[in-house]
Amino acid sequence: METGDINNFLALVGAAELEDSKPKVAPFGMAKRETQKVIFRNCRAKNFRSIGNEFMQIDFDKAKSTLVVSEDNGSGKSTLAVWAPYYALFDKAYAPKEKKGGLINSSTRKDMLVEIRFSTKGKEYLVRRGAKPTIFEILYMAEDGSWVKIEEEAAQRDQQAFLENILGFDSKIAENVMILGADKFTPFVEMDAPSRRHVVEQIWDLSVFPVMLKFAKEDLAVIERERVEQSGQLDSLKYRLLSLNSQEGIIASNSETISHLFEAANAAQARCKEQEELLVSIPFEYERDRRSAQAELDVVTQELETLKVGVGEKFEVRLTEAELVLTNVKATAREAEARAVESVDLGPLVAAVSEAEDGRVRDSGAIKKAGHAEYQTLLPAIELAEKEAANAEAALRASRAYNPGEYLVAALDAADGNVKAASDALETATIETSNIGVGLTSCMSAQDKLSTQLTDLNRKKEFFDRKREALDKKVAEFSHLGQCPTCRQLIGEEAIEQMKQSLSQDYAELDTFSINEEISQANEALAEMKEDQSDYECELDLAKNAEKEAIEELGRCRQLLQDLKAQRDGEERTFNAQTEELVADARVETYEKVSQAKAAVKALADSTKMKLLKSDSDWATIIEERKTALATSESAQRAKVAEVRAASQREISAAESVVANIKSDYNSEFHQASAELSAKSQALVTQLKELSSRATIAQGVAVDTLAENQLEHDTLTKQAVAAREKNDAQRQTITEEITATQADVSAADIELNRLTLRASTYRHLITNELGDKAAKADIIKAYMPFLNQKINEYLAGMNMFLGFRIDENFEIEFTSPDRKGQTTFSLSKGQLTRVNLAVLFGLRDVANLKASVDTNLLVMDETIEPLSEQGVREIMEMITHKFSSMNILVVSQRASEFGEYFKDTIRYGLRGGFTTLL
Repeated sequence: METGDINNFLALVGAAELEDSKPKVAPFGMAKRETQKVIFRNCRAKNFRSIGNEFMQIDFDKAKSTLVVSEDNGSGKSTLAVWAPYYALFDKAYAPKEKKGGLINSSTRKDMLVEIRFSTKGKEYLVRRGAKPTIFEILYMAEDGSWVKIEEEAAQRDQQAFLENILGFDSKIAENVMILGADKFTPFVEMDAPSRRHVVEQIWDLSVFPVMLKFAKEDLAVIERERVEQSGQLDSLKYRLLSLNSQEGIIASNSETISHLFEAANAAQARCKEQEELLVSIPFEYERDRRSAQAELDVVTQELETLKVGVGEKFEVRLTEAELVLTNVKATAREAEARAVESVDLGPLVAAVSEAEDGRVRDSGAIKKAGHAEYQTLLPAIELAEKEAANAEAALRASRAYNPGEYLVAALDAADGNVKAASDALETATIETSNIGVGLTSCMSAQDKLSTQLTDLNRKKEFFDRKREALDKKVAEFSHLGQCPTCRQLIGEEAIEQMKQSLSQDYAELDTFSINEEISQANEALAEMKEDQSDYECELDLAKNAEKEAIEELGRCRQLLQDLKAQRDGEERTFNAQTEELVADARVETYEKVSQAKAAVKALADSTKMKLLKSDSDWATIIEERKTALATSESAQRAKVAEVRAASQREISAAESVVANIKSDYNSEFHQASAELSAKSQALVTQLKELSSRATIAQGVAVDTLAENQLEHDTLTKQAVAAREKNDAQRQTITEEITATQADVSAADIELNRLTLRASTYRHLITNELGDKAAKADIIKAYMPFLNQKINEYLAGMNMFLGFRIDENFEIEFTSPDRKGQTTFSLSKGQLTRVNLAVLFGLRDVANLKASVDTNLLVMDETIEPLSEQGVREIMEMITHKFSSMNILVVSQRASEFGEYFKDTIRYGLRGGFTTLL
């Protein structure tokens, strides 16, 4: 490893220490690295588990998503998708407690063979593994298409290690990123710490650190030899430029992020243009298809009309003649019925009944008129008597009027004035209490706001104090390093002072003087507010007491007024009762004339009623006799008409039957002849409706997509422009500093001890970082923002918005407002399944970018069973959208629920004890 490589690594570690960076692309500029993938083609097996003596094969790259099901449990749906590739690659049974010998078919008991084909790094490989006899071969495809067995010495010493080196991963990784089985796959969030670290180090290729440590030691020896040959001035310049180059590297990496933003904005703009062109083309395509279908429909309609006319001409003469006969028969029937009605004359009888009813009405009216005339003569006497009685009562009541005493009137006026005065006093006290309460509330609100500000200031001070303690600790650790373990020289005061100088800006940013001033001022203001609150509370107590006294006084005044009114009302009721007794005595005498006049009216009414009853009875007898004679004649007429109608109906029915038969023959022949044309017409009408519906839906989707892409373009463009301006300003500043430093090279005169200290300290730190877990932790910390962004992206694709976050210690938290404080134990099994898959896909993304573990194959053996049908649909849509180059195989028994969401379905069943493809 060259010295420049070590410098680059230091710059990368420096970038890893930046906190809260936005992971728009992968850290360390790795997004542009070319990924080496392992593409699995197919796997076939015979005499393996429930597979018989004939090869059965499964093609992994046949479809993007494949559902593997069976007609019943134990039919072998997991054999080819899970067990066979796992055994072929790693020489183990997939189930932890299953022995390899148990993989041989129990019926044949020999010739077990599994073959798996894959490609990586530009070569096609074939692995053949079996038992009875034992077989393990690794072959590659030659240029002529033939398979050649690998005979290298390394492969012969340890074929399994050689195979895993080709693949780039071992069985532990395969169980967690490629073949996920319900009984073997351990989700990342459910692993213990050693397992998580193993998976991360393998997937993210952190096992390179021992090699880097070896190179670092070799470089250290080279630098020590070069140190003697180089001047202190040049070495000092390297140390000075190291920090500037690191910052320049960070700015350069930001340029890649900005470039990605502009590329994404351009891509969104291109998609907008595509949607605009689509919006223009949709109406033209619809109109073209509509015209074609409409023209065809017009032709079919014309053919139907022509056919209808042709068939109609065939039956027209017969139908016209039959309808004419029917018309004549109906006319003859009507004439015969009319003659039957005229043969019986009901007119005289109807006139007699009407004459009798008129006589009854006439006599009744005469009786009522005579009674009313006599009533008119009696009415004035009644009215006169009632008027005299009313005048007598009014005169008696007018002679008696209640007047309360002067003492009671004066007392009522005084009490009413007291009530008004007490009410005004209560209103004044209530307003005063309310005003004081408002002041107190405002004072307490201001205290709460100031307390919140004070809490924030204290937290900020504590944060600054912790940061300063960390810097102090860093300086103390550097100061106590003592002797460099490599060059055996002491770390001097100058190096320590230079390190402190490099941290001076950090110390300045963490100065708490202004914060202490703000805290002091806030405490003083809070104390004054508490004194104001105490004053308000005292005033509020006094105001409440005054309000209480006003309420009590108002109650006393109202009670006195109510008592006086009750006394006045009682006296008035007594006086009125005495008046009514006198009126009742006078009424006995005045109403005697009224009673006599009313008795004469009643006698008249009774007499008139008797006359009306007798008249109605006499006329009722006459009317009943005449109605009986009329009913007898009507019965005879109806019988004669019924006889004539029955005879006519037989002729009409016969004529109607002839017409109906002709029409039936016409309809039958027409429907039979037009059946094909009618069906074609209906199909064309349906086609026109579908064309219109599809055009409307397509336009709606295109409009929505255009709006989304336009919004994405605008947002990304604004972000890119702002980031570029900031980055250009930083680049200009760094460039000026680098130029100034380079200009000082000729004037630099640094002692050799200082150069030696810097070089040894620099190498010592690199060795320590590469020799323990600190550097790995830094790299993991750097990758975590990118990993968290990808996990939340996949969760959003599965319709889950948790604000998922994993820190460098692999602790998990949810930042979404409705999930804060919750853990993974609060999730349902279906939700936990989505989280586990999102973490898996995020880890795979990081591995893909680092070219460590990447494969086209993902097998899920009953791992999505906790999901609902909706959950499966969302996951498959997300996978299809996000992983266009991946082949997904899902093993499940829920074919009826999940089938529609997969491109292909493989179904197995047992026939004669062997697995068969159905």
